[in-house]
Amino acid sequence: MKRQRGSRELAAGLMIGEEGVMCLTVHGKRYPAIKVEMCDRKAVEIIRDEWHRPRIYRGMLRCAKTPTNPEGRTYDVRAMGHPADAIMEEFKPLIQGTELLRRWANVKRVCPLPPTARKRILLSVR
Repeated sequence: MKRQRGSRELAAGLMIGEEGVMCLTVHGKRYPAIKVEMCDRKAVEIIRDEWHRPRIYRGMLRCAKTPTNPEGRTYDVRAMGHPADAIMEEFKPLIQGTELLRRWANVKRVCPLPPTARKRILLSVR
């Protein structure tokens, strides 16, 4: 999809409006995560393109049925761990001073990022 002018600011606004930051547990480990879930697939596509994520997930049937969403399905895009942290760092100038950034800091405190592969190698040498 061709990148639209101002889509970065639009994506930041959608992130602030949806405010989906959380801790996810996968295989007994907790990771910080971000998610934007909406009834409008086109809006979620903008987020996906700005976040450079590979796919959009189809959610539950809890939206009003419309001509563009005849099933009434939700759509979401998500990231967790280091990719989520990179996205939040990239958008930090646009979301500075918002509740979203404050909640992200809290989530990272509760479920810290795991060390990267390089740090694990350096730690195992010592």
